[in-house]
Amino acid sequence: MDFSSLCYYLNVTIATFLRSLSFMKPKRFEKIHLIAQGISGKVHKAFDNETKKIVALKSFPDSSEATGTILKSIQKEFKILQNIKSDYFVKVFELTETEQKSPLIVMEFIEGSPLKIALELNPLLSLKEIFFQVVNSLTELEKIKITHGDLKSDNILVVGNCVKIIDFGFAQTITEKLNS
Repeated sequence: MDFSSLCYYLNVTIATFLRSLSFMKPKRFEKIHLIAQGISGKVHKAFDNETKKIVALKSFPDSSEATGTILKSIQKEFKILQNIKSDYFVKVFELTETEQKSPLIVMEFIEGSPLKIALELNPLLSLKEIFFQVVNSLTELEKIKITHGDLKSDNILVVGNCVKIIDFGFAQTITEKLNS
């Protein structure tokens, strides 16, 4: 076999091999670590291979365990977060599913500390300013007729001197709350 034929053979072999690897497409999300775990699911810090950004992934029980009620609750949480247009709240990007068909909410990753820890780490934080922001965030929710349902120190993240409200798993529209 001459050099030219060998090069052609190697190119064809490598191209065939690379095509055969197409099924090994990298996962969309690479989990980095667990951030939180609650009653309804887990939140992981992850890298999104599609957008090339760090995100937070809220995952839920696999679809075989997820009842219609759980799925509706997840869709409601996503819809509520989608309708909130304020810097006081975590932003959602999409509702998708894992390879196992379990629901997955893709959100912004917030590099912050829960309120209680932030105050312990930085006693110079202005409690008045933090309180003002929390009240403003609740006022914004009221304007769009939403109640958080689980507002506590763990669900108020402090980033610098700004608050971000997270975890809308128990959120309701005021109409739903009146009817329940």
